[in-house]
Amino acid sequence: SITTTNTSATPVLQQQQQPITYKSMNDQDNISKCTTNTDDPLNKAKWPSFEAVISCIHNLFSRKRPVEEDEDDDSEHVRPSKRRHREQSVDNKNDNKTNTIETIHHVNTSNNTSNNNNSSSSSSSSSSNNMNNTPILKHTSLHDLNQLPGMVTAFDELDPDTKSSILLQLLKRSSTNTLQLVSSLIIPTLRRDFLSSLPKEISLCVLFYLDVLTLCRASTVCRSWRDLINGDELLWKRRMIQDGFKHDDPWASQYRGSINITSDTNDSSPSSSSSSSSSSTTTTNILSSNNINNNNNNNNKINPYKERYRRLYTLQQNWRKGRVRTTRLISHPHNVVTCLSVDEDKIISGADDHVINIYDAKTLTRRRCLRGHEGGVWALQHVGNTLVSGSTDRTVRVWNMLNGKCTHIFHGHVSTVRCLQIVMPNKNNEPSQPLIIAGSRDSTIRIWRLPDPENDPPYDYGNTTTSNTGVRNNTTGTNGNGINNNNRSSTTSTSSTHNNNNNNPYHMYTLTGHTNSVRAIAAHGNILVSGSYDRKVCIWDLSKGTLIHRMEGHGEKVYSVVIDPERNQCMSGSMDACIKIWSLETGQCLRTLDGHSILVGLLGLSQDHLVSAAADTTLRVWSPEGDCMHALLGHQGAITCFQHDQEKIISGSEGGLKLWDIKTGKLLQNFVSYATGVWRVAFDQRKCVAAIHCNNITYLEVLDFGSHGLEEAINYEISSTTNRPFHKTKY
Repeated sequence: SITTTNTSATPVLQQQQQPITYKSMNDQDNISKCTTNTDDPLNKAKWPSFEAVISCIHNLFSRKRPVEEDEDDDSEHVRPSKRRHREQSVDNKNDNKTNTIETIHHVNTSNNTSNNNNSSSSSSSSSSNNMNNTPILKHTSLHDLNQLPGMVTAFDELDPDTKSSILLQLLKRSSTNTLQLVSSLIIPTLRRDFLSSLPKEISLCVLFYLDVLTLCRASTVCRSWRDLINGDELLWKRRMIQDGFKHDDPWASQYRGSINITSDTNDSSPSSSSSSSSSSTTTTNILSSNNINNNNNNNNKINPYKERYRRLYTLQQNWRKGRVRTTRLISHPHNVVTCLSVDEDKIISGADDHVINIYDAKTLTRRRCLRGHEGGVWALQHVGNTLVSGSTDRTVRVWNMLNGKCTHIFHGHVSTVRCLQIVMPNKNNEPSQPLIIAGSRDSTIRIWRLPDPENDPPYDYGNTTTSNTGVRNNTTGTNGNGINNNNRSSTTSTSSTHNNNNNNPYHMYTLTGHTNSVRAIAAHGNILVSGSYDRKVCIWDLSKGTLIHRMEGHGEKVYSVVIDPERNQCMSGSMDACIKIWSLETGQCLRTLDGHSILVGLLGLSQDHLVSAAADTTLRVWSPEGDCMHALLGHQGAITCFQHDQEKIISGSEGGLKLWDIKTGKLLQNFVSYATGVWRVAFDQRKCVAAIHCNNITYLEVLDFGSHGLEEAINYEISSTTNRPFHKTKY
């Protein structure tokens, strides 16, 4: 290293010296001023001064045009050395290195002596400067640098510490522009693109552990990272599975440029944490911008899984943040809405005005107004374009929603049809065909085969027989597909026959085991669970129409039941404020859940959560095993309706409609706060529909969460809507 010291009392640095300007490295007169002993065996005399080397390297790297001599740049002037510096030899092996360093320092010292002799002619106006100016070569070239004998070779022979010291001194004497140039050359060399350096398979394994926000930020680092992240379908497919999205979701596939995908649900993926809701807006914007950039640079090729993830993630955050478009439909304006059903294509409402209205879910116009019941509609359910409804007129009707016609009318109940369910065959083909199950206030449960309104002939008769064992079956006739029912097994006993012209070919069984009104039913496969006002819960075998277990334990009327086939258990809620968990196999009460203080009128079960709603204004979230996870407080009246999924709960009561986070129990949104009553609520992936009573008028409040950030979905849906005859509806 080279340092500057002062041996006299008065610092020599304060003496102003006259700078010497070298116009060219080929100027032999100027070069001779920087030489010393000519007898040097290494020919040191031809070496330029240290400052000359610095200036030469500076001009070589900066590659700038020569500046005028009258320009003054203090940043390019260096401090002169006032003392000779020598390097001491460490061992005999480094003699050559030591001689080289001494030669450079000797030449530099001679130059400093020459500068000191010329300092007496400097003007007195510059005496206030503490830094002395040294010569700078203004005009150099690569040819001039080649005139330096063995400089690069000598530098290569130095040890690393000495090299670092020399480079440090060079950088200290460099201008800002030179430092910026050096920095631009050094920084890229030190950077390491580890993802591009690794094999693609290993890079994707690393990316599998990143959450969506980190993935989006990483895709903006460089083009290779963007192509790697945006181009791999398996990466985004696993990301969807980890975050709880359905990678084969049909709604998420409704975007322009989508393709059909054959998906495999057996993929395993490493666990990773999902992104927080606080970063939702940023993530959505990055996802959108990355998709646009990817389209522009890859010939409009869209990663279908990433596009689906973007749509589902945006929709999820719209729910959580309350980004919604609200529309009001005047439906059953002076009546109570008793049942409500929603899917991505239609909205169906039934009320005590004997009417069923069907609305288009996309245009929100009324398609059909179904009339035929002679009493209020208290239960309905639909599958595809087949609608089944039950009424206080004691009938069950089957409708074709395409043309609005009632194709089948099933008689048999002698009181109001209070609950109804369509049971479809599961993966084990249980039951063997779709069934209609209806529970009535006459304490019986009737089972019919679900007809096909488009292919099966219409039916409006009801000739059935009843047995004392609780099974009502057909004795003659064929079903709608022409299959003879005479060979169907049944339990023989004393029976009575209604005076009907023909037997109902669709009727299968009548289950009699309750002694009071059947209030709730739940079925899966061949297992049916029913709850009644007689305080009992019954388990039935649908394949045989027989009673398996009659379970007693509730102290008051049973208002709600759910079935959990995965754990082989069912749950029931009662007016005694208790929830009981029963074994489907043994009929034993496994656990009693306490917490509510009054009637538990509603139960809902998903894969990981059991939700109960009571008249004590609270909802409770339980694990399927019966552990209370959250108590949701916030409603001002009895809970009249609710629905939930794996992410959220929407509940209604006197006063409003609320959205809850089912995992944390946190209140997310107050959607409606001005209603005097919320009769029913139902939602699908995109829309939530609530039947609200306000100012003596009943209407349907439609909350659309698929409008914000998903405008292309709206355009797609409107353009793909087929022409249908609609009835105008007031908004």
